Amino acid sequence: MILTARAIDAARAAALGLVNRVYPLSRLREEAQTMAEAIAAHPPRAVRAALSAVRGGLALPLSEGLRLEQELADPLRDSPDNREAREAFREKRPPRWTVG
Repeated sequence: MILTARAIDAARAAALGLVNRVYPLSRLREEAQTMAEAIAAHPPRAVRAALSAVRGGLALPLSEGLRLEQELADPLRDSPDNREAREAFREKRPPRWTVG
């Protein structure tokens, strides 16, 4: 697409694996809101770490990308949010994440 400058439609993009889902325009806002809420349901620090791993790892060889992922994940293992996740699971309640 980049080199040929040819546009493709949503169905073709989905068939090529360039997009995860395709929605009609009438449902797009609702589906985007649903996805945003699903992301927001996770600890902010973990979401930031995941985004950093994806963005940072794109240009790295696999071994370095995996090392970056580990470096970003290690501090989360002993975080207040990790403890809160385990407590919330045991108590069968939604977690209350820290902000930051």
